[in-house]
Formats: sequence, structure tokens, C-alpha cells
Amino acid sequence: MRGSAELSRDMDYEIARPKTGEAAAPGWLAGVLSPLRYAFIIARKDVATELRTKEIFTATFIFALLSIVIFNFAFDLKGLDAKVVAPGMLWVAFIFAGVLGLNRSIIMEKDRGCLDGLLLCPVSRESIFLGKMVGNIIFMGAMEVVTYPIFAIFSNLPIWAPTLVPIIALGTIGFAAVGTLFSAMAVNTRTREVMLPVLLFRLRNDLLRRQVPVLPYLCELLSSTIWHVVIGRHVEVGPGLIIPHGHAVIDGIVRIGRNCIINPWVTIGLSGSRRWGFDRRGPIIGDRVFIGTGAKVLGPVTVGDDVRIGANAVVIEDVPVGATVVGAPARVVHNAPQEWMPAVETDSG
Repeated sequence: MRGSAELSRDMDYEIARPKTGEAAAPGWLAGVLSPLRYAFIIARKDVATELRTKEIFTATFIFALLSIVIFNFAFDLKGLDAKVVAPGMLWVAFIFAGVLGLNRSIIMEKDRGCLDGLLLCPVSRESIFLGKMVGNIIFMGAMEVVTYPIFAIFSNLPIWAPTLVPIIALGTIGFAAVGTLFSAMAVNTRTREVMLPVLLFRLRNDLLRRQVPVLPYLCELLSSTIWHVVIGRHVEVGPGLIIPHGHAVIDGIVRIGRNCIINPWVTIGLSGSRRWGFDRRGPIIGDRVFIGTGAKVLGPVTVGDDVRIGANAVVIEDVPVGATVVGAPARVVHNAPQEWMPAVETDSG
């Protein structure tokens, strides 16, 4: 917890530092400058840590570079209008790499025990958020400064483009602000690595309701590409959904209840069986349902509350409340309610 100790020492010094010889600031000005000073200390600590470890920059730069190289081989920019295709390619590389960096910047604090020390510092939560956001902006900016010239060379575009500077800067600030908030929300969950896909799913639905263009598709692209979680637009999900380790497909007209756990490689939704043919109606899944790794729940079936579906089971029939099913096709092996989850309502999803 060396980072926390250094930060606490800096905070104590700033609070106890004598103000002799300095003009006393007005009360309203002191109330503004004090949180900004603390945010600067937090950002300085993040930058100093990154200069020693270079973990975030290395990960984000390599990811962005790989994205650019893949795009260069996937698209023939000589036969296309590079000015039309290049902006999308550039922002995809920046945003994907930025998501990776945002996750790491918060998770490293949690894994090393520094987050507790940070919360114990005599500063407001707003200052902590602002400091982390400024640090993420600096990290993303450093990655973008190094990545763009390489991208320009591959795309036969001018390396120095002054008109792009304010556009990239404003986009980076907005992305870092929202991403820092989401990362902080997800860091204390049991499945923080895949909390963002659930948040992106809810954000996408809200954007669709407001008829916001482009952004819903970007949310889908991020969720499916980085975490391999695909959630269709006709899916209704209750609070508390947990998808450990990602890799899940949920599509069709599906309704999922509260506090469900969906393990990796699970498919929920459409059926192409001889019985129903191609049917967009999917399952109705109750509350507190556990779906094991590799399981399939297909077609217009109803899964009751407190059901446990075993690994690699294929559910094509209704499952009663409290049952445990295994096999392909799934069969009931236990038909009594089980207290397998604590009766605590969570709102993590």
C-alpha cells in the first residue's frame, strides 16, 4: 500500500501546510480550489505510478496498435476513400484501448489495497473522481499522441492535422468522464471484469429509447468485442444480473428475472428446432436462477424461480420452481426449493 501511504502523507501536508505569507482566499474561492488541489494530488500520484510501472500505457498502446494493423489488412484504403473510413477506424482503436485502460486504472487500486487508503483520505468523493478522471485523460492522451502518427502513416493521411486536436481532446474528455464513473461502479462487484457489459446494455436501451444515433451500436460493439457478451434488443433483464467471465449470448424475446447468474458459454433465446421452427420467442426466466457453464435455454419455455441448470444442459421444456435440471435434453433430478443464494436484493446490474 505504498501508493496510499504516499497519498495520505501528501494530503496531510496540504492540510497542515502553513499559509503564512499568503493572501487568504475568499471563502467561496477556497471551497473551489481545495477540491481541485486534492484532485491534482490524486492525478499526480496516478501519473507517478504509471511512470514507474507503465502498465496502462503499454496495454492500451499495444491494443490500439493491433487494432490499427488489423484494420489496415482488413480494408484496402487505396480502393476506398480514406477520409471516410479512417475516422471510424481511429475512434474504434482509441475507444477499445481506452476501455481497457479505464478498467486497469481502477482495478489496480483495488487489487493492491490502495483504494481503501484513498477512501480514508480527508477528501471528498468528488475530488477522488476528478483526480482519477484527469489521470485517465492523461493516459489516453499519451496513447493517442503515439498512436495517431502510426495510424496516419498506414492510412496515407497527414501526420499533423490541427483540426483533429480539439475533436479528439473533447471526445477523450467525455469518454474518460463516463468511463471512470462506470469503472468505479463496477470495481466493488464480485464480477467487476464483466460488469460493464451489463451497464452498457442498460445504457444502450436508454439511448435507443431516446433515439440517439450511433451510440447504441457502439455500446453493442464494445460489449461483444471485448467481453464477448451479446444481449439482444428485445431482452428484458431484471436487477442483479451477474455474468461471470463473459462469453454469453442472449437473443430473442427473452425475460430474465432478478439476481440471476449466467456462467460462460451460455446461450439463451431463439430456437430452430423442428417443434417450434424458427421462433423469436425466447425463455421466460424467473428470479435467482443459476445457469451453469455451457448450458442452453432455447425456445418459448418458462424457467421457475430458484432453478439450477447444470453445466452443458439443454433446456427445451418448462422447468418448475426450485428444480435442478441436467443433461441434454435437460431432465429434473431434484424438485425442491433450495436456499442456494442469500436473500439479498442487489442492484449491481
